[in-house]
Amino acid sequence: MIKCHKLLSELAEQAASRAHGLQQAGEGLRLSVNQECQLQEITGLRGELEKLRTESAQEIDLLQKNLGNQANDKSSLEEKNKFLQEKNKK
Repeated sequence: MIKCHKLLSELAEQAASRAHGLQQAGEGLRLSVNQECQLQEITGLRGELEKLRTESAQEIDLLQKNLGNQANDKSSLEEKNKFLQEKNKK
């Protein structure tokens, strides 16, 4: 009877040890799934960031071209104005 009780006690300890091991493995899998989700989110955010950078660079280029055109237009209008003022003086 004592041997039976001791054997059952050992089996219970083994079962508890295995259960603990399985619990840790399950927690590890949950961490892996969470890490995978975070990695996918980071990858998506990086893609969006790169898209925004490209769009911003294109917008800056366009604004710089417009600024250059406006500077040329201003210079041309100033020359025209100067010519007309001289013409009006005569």
